[in-house]
Amino acid sequence: GIKREYTVPHTPQQNGVAERMNRTLVEMARCLLSQANLPDEFWAEAVSTAAYIRNRCPTKALGNMTPFESWFGRKPNVSHFKTFGCKAYVLNKAPTRGKLEPKSKEHIFLGYATDAKAYRLWDPESRKVIKSRDIKVIDEFIPTTDQVPMAKEDYVEEMHQDKQSMSQDEPIKDDASETNIESSQEEDDPEDEEQTGPEMDADREEDSDLKDYTTPKRGSGRPKRLKTGKRGRPRKIYQPCIEHSDSTETDITQHNVQMAYSAIGDITVQEALSGPQKQEWKRAMFEEYEALVRNNTWTLCKLPKNSKAIDCRWVLRTKYRQDGSVERRKARLVAKGCAQRPGLDFVDTFSPVGRLSSLRILVALSVELDLTLYQLDIEMAYINGELEESVYMRQPEAFVKPGEESLVCLLKKSIYGLKQSGRQWHKKLDSKLKNHGMNPLNSDKCFYVKRSNQNILFVLVYVDDLVVATNDVKLYHELVRCLNQDFQTKELGLLHYCLGIEFIQNQSTKSVFMKQQKYAQDLLLRFGMLESKPKATPLIPKLDLSKEISITEDVEVSKHEYQSLIGSLMYLVVATRPDLAYSVSYLSQFNQNPKKRHWLAAKHVLRYLQGTTNQSLHFQKTGKPILGYTDSDWASDSTDRRSQSGYFFVMANAAITWESKKQKTTALSSTEAEYMSLTEATKEAVYLRGMMQELDVASLKVDKIIIHCDNLGAQALMKNPVHHSRTKHIDIKYHFVREKYENGEIDVKYTPTENMYADILTKSSVKHNHITCVQGMGLTPI
Repeated sequence: GIKREYTVPHTPQQNGVAERMNRTLVEMARCLLSQANLPDEFWAEAVSTAAYIRNRCPTKALGNMTPFESWFGRKPNVSHFKTFGCKAYVLNKAPTRGKLEPKSKEHIFLGYATDAKAYRLWDPESRKVIKSRDIKVIDEFIPTTDQVPMAKEDYVEEMHQDKQSMSQDEPIKDDASETNIESSQEEDDPEDEEQTGPEMDADREEDSDLKDYTTPKRGSGRPKRLKTGKRGRPRKIYQPCIEHSDSTETDITQHNVQMAYSAIGDITVQEALSGPQKQEWKRAMFEEYEALVRNNTWTLCKLPKNSKAIDCRWVLRTKYRQDGSVERRKARLVAKGCAQRPGLDFVDTFSPVGRLSSLRILVALSVELDLTLYQLDIEMAYINGELEESVYMRQPEAFVKPGEESLVCLLKKSIYGLKQSGRQWHKKLDSKLKNHGMNPLNSDKCFYVKRSNQNILFVLVYVDDLVVATNDVKLYHELVRCLNQDFQTKELGLLHYCLGIEFIQNQSTKSVFMKQQKYAQDLLLRFGMLESKPKATPLIPKLDLSKEISITEDVEVSKHEYQSLIGSLMYLVVATRPDLAYSVSYLSQFNQNPKKRHWLAAKHVLRYLQGTTNQSLHFQKTGKPILGYTDSDWASDSTDRRSQSGYFFVMANAAITWESKKQKTTALSSTEAEYMSLTEATKEAVYLRGMMQELDVASLKVDKIIIHCDNLGAQALMKNPVHHSRTKHIDIKYHFVREKYENGEIDVKYTPTENMYADILTKSSVKHNHITCVQGMGLTPI
C-alpha cells in the first residue's frame, strides 16, 4: 500500500522540490503586492495569481515548454493577462440600478477564477472578493491604497471562504468591447429515452446552464485608454453572472479544455509584434507585403480632390492542421470595404460559389466513374483580380514609406476586403479555365468539365479552393501547369480535408467517406459539451417547444449564444449531416426570442452529436441511378398548423441533396401536405436530372428520376388531375409536379411508411426508426 511520511518541523530541505516552488511563488507574490501597494491580507490572491502566471511561463525542466503546454498539449494564450492590483471597472448589472446611475463600479483586479471563466476583483464598497467576466481595466498602472480595506478581519474571513486550489484555468480571450468570459460547465442528466414533453430535461438542468451562455450588455460610453477587444454591438443582459461556485475538480478539468479552445482567434498587430512569436508574425507580414508589391497591386500617388481613401488593416491568424497542430502564422492585408461608396468605388459585387451539394455530387461521380480526387489551393487568390474602378487606400500599418506618408495607394488589382474582390477573382479564374478547354455547367457555374477521348476532368471551384476529379493524372498535371502560369498554385495531394470536411478515399473498395468529426468536436468543446452524456436521437419525440410555460421556469437566454450555436450546427447540416436537418430547422424558428427550453433542446442536439461525431456519408459504387425520398408531417406546428416537408436524394449509396423545411401554406389534409412536399422534391429532381444531362456521362444519364412517397392520395392527385372540393383550392404552383410527371422527367413510387427514410426530416423520431432512416441516408460511423 501507500504510506505517508511527514517532514520534520522547520526542515524544508526534506521536501526540496515542493518547497523550492513555494519559495518561487511567495517571491512572485511579494513582488505583486509591492507593485500594487496592497497589504499582506491579499497574500492568498497574490499567490494564486503567481501560480497562474508561473504555469504559463517556459520552464527549463520541460525543455523551455510551459507547464500548461506540457499538460494540455498546446501553447497557452496570455492575451487576457491583466496587471495585478490595477484599477478595473466592473459592469453593474444590479436590477435596481437607476437609469442615471453609473453603469460600472470601480474595483481592484486580483487575478483569475479557478472555478469559472471569470476574473477575481476586490469590491471596496462591500469589502468582498467578487467574480465577474465583464470588466474593463485601465491601461496604465497607478498603485493606490485608497480602496484597500482597513479592517482586515472581514477580508481575511472572505479569503478563507473563497480559497481556491492551485490548479489553474485559462480565461477566454477577449472578443468583444468588454472582457467577456463565459462559464462552460456541463452537468449530464441521466439517459431517459422514453421521456417526452416540452420540458425535456428542464427539471434536471440547473440554472447554471443558463448562466453559462448569457452575454452581458456593455455601456455605451467608453472610458479613455481601456483595454478592449473587437468592437461589437450592445448585447442584452439576462442574468447576473457574478457569483461564487462550488465546482468540483472535474468541472475545473472540463473548464481547462474549453478555455484552451477559446484561446484561438485573431490578434492585433501590437499584440503580435510584442509577443513571443513576433519574429514569425513579422515574417508573415513581410511576405504578404512583398507579394502585394511583386503583384503590382498598387502605385503610390497623391489623393485626388473630391476622392476618398479607405483604410486597411492586418488580419493575423494562426493556421492549424487537421490534427490541431500549428501549421504557420498567416498575415493578410485587408481593405476596409465597408467604407466603399456604391457607384463610385464599386458597382457589381456578385460572385458565384460552388455549392456543397455539387461537392457531394462530385464525390459520388468519382466513386461511380472510378475517378481520383485531388485538391488545389490558389494562394492570395484575390490579388489576381483586376479592378475596373479607381479605388484609393491608405498605406498599410508598419509599412508606410518614410517621406511619403501623405501618399495613398491607387489600387490596380483587387485585395481582400473590397466588395468587388470576389467577383473580379472569379472572372479571372473563369477566363483561365475556359482557355484551358474547361466549360462550366449551367446548373452550377463553378462546376467545370473537360473531356479528352475517353478521359474526363471535373473541377469544382470554391473561391480559392479547387477540388479536382479525373481518371487521367496527365489531365490533372496539365491543369496545374496551366494555373501556375498566372497564379501561385499549391498542390495539396489527394483530397483529404477541405472546407472543414474530412475525406477518406479507399482505393481498394472504391469508396469515399465524408465527415466533419473535427468540426463537431470543436463545436462541442466550444460549448462545453465534449464530456456530456450522448443521446440516441437529436430531439425528444413529439417535442413541442411552442407551448408557453410559466415565466419563472422559462427565462430568456442569450440570443447571441443561441444563434451562434444554431448557426454552427447549420454548417454540419448543409455539409454532411442530414440527420440533424429537422432538429436545426425546428430550433432555428426560435432564433429571435430563445428561452430556456429552447436552449436545453439545443443542448440535447449537442448530446446527440457527442455520440455521433464520427458519422460519415459513405459513398459506394452501385451503378444505380439517383433516387429520391419525400415525406411530410401534417399540421406539426401547434401555433399556425403548418406542415413540415422533407426530402433527400441518393447517389452512390449516400445522400447528395436534402432539405427539411416548414411549408409556407397551411395544408387542409395530409394528402395536401404530402403533395406540397412532393412538389419541392420534384424541383430538386429536375435540377439533378439537368445536371446529369449536362455532364453527358452515358452510365449516369437518366430519362426520369424516381421519387419515393408514402402517401397514395398525393400520388393519385399527381397522376389524375381531378377537380373537386377537396383539391380545387390548391395553389397552381404546386401542380408543377403534374407537368414534370406527364413530361416523363420524374416518376413517383409508393413506399411504406416503415421504409420511408425521409421521415426524420419531418419530425423527431424514436430511436429504432431514427437509426433506420440514418442508415437509409448512407450515414455510417467510421
